[in-house]
Amino acid sequence: MALHSNAAAQAKKQASQVNKIFKNKKLVNGTPLIPDSSINKATFLKQYTGNKALWDRAFDYLAKTDFDNTAPGRYAIAGDSVYAIVIQGPTKTPEQAKWESHLKYIDFQCVLKDAETMQTAPMSTATISNPYDAKTDNINYNATTDASYTVKPGQILLFFPGQVHRAGLKTDGYDTDKRVVVKIMVSN
Repeated sequence: MALHSNAAAQAKKQASQVNKIFKNKKLVNGTPLIPDSSINKATFLKQYTGNKALWDRAFDYLAKTDFDNTAPGRYAIAGDSVYAIVIQGPTKTPEQAKWESHLKYIDFQCVLKDAETMQTAPMSTATISNPYDAKTDNINYNATTDASYTVKPGQILLFFPGQVHRAGLKTDGYDTDKRVVVKIMVSN
């Protein structure tokens, strides 16, 4: 029983720490950044404290970039350590979207306009369809969905290395969207 209470207390403390980090973090248009409850808080805190300067650069970029007037493409934030990819256009069906995971970068996914679905899959259901490509930092899979998230402007999902995910999927009422993926180098 005490072990369960310690774990619950630790989880509550981590959630509070994550909420403090995200408190008052906003996009340039005033939309608050809201971390999804699915984020692994212990992993986030380890990565954030291990690379705080990089995370602060990422948050600064999100707060100072006018995404309404930012074209799709790749944008350097801190060289190859932190960069953003702005994506705009039609969302995809599950058959069109590839499952992926990464080794070197964390995906900080944020919808800017409209909405989309993002999904995760357990590694135990994933079989590699394309092996690791160091240039793109991608491994692609065939996998089975275990969770789906409807993501709206300001909501944040973080996908850590080894976490199988796919994004940019159609969601009810939206056929297009705009999002930014901030790639943050993993802290060892």
